[in-house]
Amino acid sequence: MWDQTPEGVEVEVALPAAGASPRDVAVEVKPSRVRISLRGEVLLEGRLSGEVLAEEGEWEWEVCAGSLAPPAQAPAPPRRVLRLTLCKRLVSYEPGEQWSSLLSGPEHPRIDTQLLSWTRDRPWRPAKDASTREEVARALPGNRLLERPVSEERAGEGLGEWGGAWRNRGGKLD
Repeated sequence: MWDQTPEGVEVEVALPAAGASPRDVAVEVKPSRVRISLRGEVLLEGRLSGEVLAEEGEWEWEVCAGSLAPPAQAPAPPRRVLRLTLCKRLVSYEPGEQWSSLLSGPEHPRIDTQLLSWTRDRPWRPAKDASTREEVARALPGNRLLERPVSEERAGEGLGEWGGAWRNRGGKLD
């Protein structure tokens, strides 16, 4: 199962019920490819539908309880999954510019990206490459933070530090 935001992609791969530990897992991420294996058995491999940041520290994985169940489905019994979080190389808030599938190729199921809407349960931050107030406003339409003038306390922050300041305030829009 996979999910995406304008900034990233989150993948969950089901692990066998018995004895999967993090040291049994191998994850390889390239800008346009991914490979996940457990004790030498490939669980997921292929060319990604878009490019991701592939340097160490730009992606992460963990073995945990699964959570990416579609909201319309009844809760499934708990299962262990490998959760891989990738950062998209190109950030766009336009639905038509999102990935239509996790892996490229006609054999992989596709979604209609024109039907996407951003309804996550946490506030959005502007794209990392947003450098003007107008670019942030386009990335975050209707955000109340942008409707108020920048306070003197925040005036020296610059947009490059916006995410760090946001995290320092505990993720709260002041």
